[in-house]
Amino acid sequence: PESAGYVFEAGPIRAALIVLIHHGYATASSPVRSVQPDNDEKRHQKKVDLDVAYRYHSIADRARLMCRYSRYVEHARKCTGEDNSGGSIAADEYAGAIIEEILVHGRLRSEDVVTCAMMSIERYLSKDDDDEDNDENDGTAKKESTIEEKEKDDLRNGVVNSFKRLVDGGFLKIVPVLQEPSVNDDENGNISGDKRKFDEENKDFDQELLENENRGDDAKVISLLKQNTSYRRSIPAGSVWCVNVPMFHDSMRASCLGRLVSERYSDKLSSAGHVVTAALKHAAYQEYSPLHTRMLSEEEKQRMDESKGIFTPEDIMRHLPQTVLHELKNRAGGARSNLSQALVSLSGPAYAWPQVVFEVEEARGHPQGGKFEIALRQLVEHLRSRILHKIIYDSHGEIAARICSILEAKGSMESDAVADSTMCPAKDVREILHRLYRARFVDLMNLQQTKQHNPGTAIYLWGITKHRMYETATGNTCAALQNMRLRRQHEMEVGKDWIERAKESTDIDENEHELDKANYNKFCHGLERLDNAILQLDETLMVLRDF
Repeated sequence: PESAGYVFEAGPIRAALIVLIHHGYATASSPVRSVQPDNDEKRHQKKVDLDVAYRYHSIADRARLMCRYSRYVEHARKCTGEDNSGGSIAADEYAGAIIEEILVHGRLRSEDVVTCAMMSIERYLSKDDDDEDNDENDGTAKKESTIEEKEKDDLRNGVVNSFKRLVDGGFLKIVPVLQEPSVNDDENGNISGDKRKFDEENKDFDQELLENENRGDDAKVISLLKQNTSYRRSIPAGSVWCVNVPMFHDSMRASCLGRLVSERYSDKLSSAGHVVTAALKHAAYQEYSPLHTRMLSEEEKQRMDESKGIFTPEDIMRHLPQTVLHELKNRAGGARSNLSQALVSLSGPAYAWPQVVFEVEEARGHPQGGKFEIALRQLVEHLRSRILHKIIYDSHGEIAARICSILEAKGSMESDAVADSTMCPAKDVREILHRLYRARFVDLMNLQQTKQHNPGTAIYLWGITKHRMYETATGNTCAALQNMRLRRQHEMEVGKDWIERAKESTDIDENEHELDKANYNKFCHGLERLDNAILQLDETLMVLRDF
C-alpha cells in the first residue's frame, strides 16, 4: 500500500525524477539504436507509437553537498564583495541571495534568477521593517511595508550587477535547457512515441510559446538584460544557470591554504598567505571564468592548458587585497618587483616544510618578474596530514598519534623499536598498535623465516599506508556526519510541538510557562550545536575528499 511507502502511479515518480534531474542528483539517458532502421521500418514507426524506456542514474556524490549549501552562500557573499578603505570586505548580500535561490531551485533562467533574488531580498527587508514597527507599536499593530519604485530599481540594478560578477568570476555556469519531448502520455502516465524533440515545422509555434512564457517575467528585468551590452554578452536572456561547484571548491581551497601558509610563515613574510590565496584564485579564474576563455582560439586554449597553474607577479595583482597591494606599491621598486621578491623568498629553503612555491623561470633578468607555480600537492598533503593526526589524536590518544607519525617518518618497524622511539612501555605500545590495526590505521606485515610458518620465529613489522589511512578517516567522517544528521532529525521529531507553539504564539507570550520557555531555549541551543558540528564535519570531509 501507499501508506507503507510504495507508489503505484507513474505521475509522482515522473515528477520526482524531474526534480532530481533539475537539481543534478540524477541523469537520464535514452536508448541508442545499434542498427539504423530501413525505410519500411521508418514508415511503420510513423504509424505505430513505440514505448521508449529511459535509464536514470543517481549521482550520490552530488547529494552529499546539500549540507554545504550554506557555506557556498556565505563564500559568495565574501568573494564578490568590494574592498573597503580599511582593508575589510563589504559582503555582497545580492550575490548571497542569487546563489541561495539557484541552489534552492536547482537551475534557473536569467530572468528568474533576478526576480527570485529580488523577492528574497524584499522579504528580508519587509521582515526588518515589520520588526521595527512592532517595536514602535509594542506589538499592537502591524504596518505593511512597501518598497518604493526607485528603491526597487536600485535593487534590480544591484542584483543584476552581482549576477554579472558571479558569472564573470566563474561561480555560475550555463547549462543546456531541458527540452520537453513532444510525446503523448497514456492513461497510466507512460511516455510513448518515437519523437524526442520538437519538429522543425513547429519552430514558429515554439517561438510563440516561448514569448508567451516571457510575458510573465518582469519587463524591466528583460529590458535591462537586453539593452546593456555587457549584460547581454555575459547574461544572455533566456539562458539557464546553475552553481559551478568546482569553482566554489577551488576558491575555498585557495582561502584555506592561504590561512595555512599564513599560520606557518607569517612571522617571516607577513603577506605569504595573501600571495598564495591570490595565486590559487587566479588559477581557478583561468579555468572557469568565461571572460578568460571566451576570446581564445583552440590553439591558445591548448597552450593555456599546458601552462595551467603557472603565473607571473602581474597576473595575481588583481586578486590581492587592497591593503597588501598598497603596501607593495609603497615600497621601493614598485609592486611587481616586491611581489617577485616575495615569491622568490617563498620558493627558498626557509619555506620548505611545507613547500610553498616553485620557481619555474628565474626571476632575475626576467621581463615579467619570473614565472612561478604554487606547490599545491604539497600544501594539500600537509593540511590533510594535520587533520589525520588530529583525528587519531582525538579517537585513540596522544601516544597513538605519535606512533603513526613515527611509522610515517621511519617506515615499517617492530613493536619493540616503536616502543623505544615513542619512549613508552612495550606492553602499552602493543595494545595501542592492535587498536590502530583494528581501526585500519596501521598495517601488519608477517615475515616468516622458515617454511613451516612458525609464529614464534616470525618477524612482525608495523607500518602505515597513507591512502588507506585517508580512506579510513573519510569513512569515519561520513559515518559521523550521517549519525549527526540522524540525531538532528530525531531532535526535530521530539521538539516539533515546541516549534509549532513558537510559530503560533505571539511575540509577547512565546510559551505558556517559564519552564516551557527554558525547554524551548534549550532545544534551540541543542539544534544550533548540532548544526555547528555538521558544518565542521563537512569542512573536514571537504578537505579530505574535494581538495
